[in-house]
Amino acid sequence: MSCSFPTHYDCREIKTIDELHQLLVNGANEYNWLFCSTGGVHGTEDSIQDLENDWHVEQDHLLTVLVVRPRLVSVRYGRISVTKHDLSWIRDQVAATLQAIQISQCGNVPSDDVHVEMILA
Repeated sequence: MSCSFPTHYDCREIKTIDELHQLLVNGANEYNWLFCSTGGVHGTEDSIQDLENDWHVEQDHLLTVLVVRPRLVSVRYGRISVTKHDLSWIRDQVAATLQAIQISQCGNVPSDDVHVEMILA
């Protein structure tokens, strides 16, 4: 499944960890957000922790990923094969994503909303 429009609007599949690295060459930031375990039509809700718990099982270890590029209105998705080495980098990118979202949305969340602050902390 693929849908593309000139330059900005983009929706394509990510097929490999290398493609994910290319999309996040400068890491997750205000321009590139990485979400994992998003499930839906493109994969499962298995988390990184789930993969680590089942690592002893001989199988492909697949992680569902979703890269959102909010300023380009771009979504990239996939279910990619990962190694144990990849998981640390992916966790770092998810953490950076959460920080970038917090920064980009700080003016849109009431500062006295303790619940939201706890989630974003």
